[in-house]
Amino acid sequence: MADSLQAARILNSYGLSEAGPSCEPSLTIVNTCAVTAEAVRKSKKAVNKCLSENGKVIVTGCAVKYRPEIFRGKPNVEVVISGDLPEFLSSILPKLGSVHLPSNGMMVRVPVKVQDGCARYCTYCIVPYLRGKPRSLPVSEVVDTVLNLEKNGVGEVILCGIDLGSYRNPENGVSLCGLIREVLRKTSFTRIRLSSIELSDVTGELLQLMDSEERLARHLHIPLQSGDERVLSDMGRKYTPEEFEEGINKVKEEIPDISLTTDVMVGFPTETEKAHQKTKELLTRLGFSRVHAFRYSPRPPTLAFALGDRVSSETKKRRALELREVGQILSTRFNEKMVGRIIQVLIEEEDKERTGYLFGRAGNYARVLMPGGPQFVGMMVNARVEFATTDYVVASILSRE
Repeated sequence: MADSLQAARILNSYGLSEAGPSCEPSLTIVNTCAVTAEAVRKSKKAVNKCLSENGKVIVTGCAVKYRPEIFRGKPNVEVVISGDLPEFLSSILPKLGSVHLPSNGMMVRVPVKVQDGCARYCTYCIVPYLRGKPRSLPVSEVVDTVLNLEKNGVGEVILCGIDLGSYRNPENGVSLCGLIREVLRKTSFTRIRLSSIELSDVTGELLQLMDSEERLARHLHIPLQSGDERVLSDMGRKYTPEEFEEGINKVKEEIPDISLTTDVMVGFPTETEKAHQKTKELLTRLGFSRVHAFRYSPRPPTLAFALGDRVSSETKKRRALELREVGQILSTRFNEKMVGRIIQVLIEEEDKERTGYLFGRAGNYARVLMPGGPQFVGMMVNARVEFATTDYVVASILSRE
């Protein structure tokens, strides 16, 4: 999403506007993903859908760099490597009048990309081959971006990166904690959230900062991937299940009310049924508030590609479903513990499925539904949690922050 917003800013700088519901766009940009085979399939589907409309289609992003041939050769389609996109847009935009952009209404939560690239080379992951070596934006540039978003009414900024914990200010080597401190110091009311981060980068300094700074969301997304030692080793992950469990428990001890979410993979070539069961058991013990389970995809030229695709599609599907069921149980428990509490919620939009209700997120990343009108959208409010379901809590607005 951060890359898509960057493209949108380029378009806006040329004075181009979003094509309305009754307006046929002269340009559509499709930002693709290649992290799994399913992501590539969805990217192709999105491009084909856009071809049903007249006008030029620009296809960019990771799937283009990974498999450019599957997008080429179609009429009115331009395939552009992400790094070349700004220059390419500069050459064609003066000729265009309207642009088709995703309509998000009033965006109150915005990702700000502070880091790109990765040098971890987990054996299953294609990202380091497509994104290159780690690199970071200067602190001053990040601060200016957040300040501008705050002035425009954005209530929450998500500092994100391909390998966020490797952030280093190119000007003086300041770490992620230094960046967070400077953003908090220079802004006044925006809530700051971190995107996915490796457990090895969750330092004591970061936890102390999260415990002492009210505007820094008490939520971390820490990928597990597997609960089996052999599988973790084959994945190139630099920890054992025991070390991961110890680290997560330490985080909970430091910040008892923190919310932790995670990613897990099923169907890695050396994952046995016993290894899968170990993952289920570890997830249950650690009590994450949300679990994202996804299926392994062979991605040449990763090291794991040589292992083949040993686990059947049916087995992968079953294992993913089982882990999602564990995740639903954990989410329900987490949400139920919030009943009766007063929480701060950033109201993002009117709920699309329930008339008269608003949707927002708490600092701990809980999804919250509240009765209320559109005048509350974009506000930070205090709300009392009345009851809980697996997917969200329902709360009553008490006051505006």
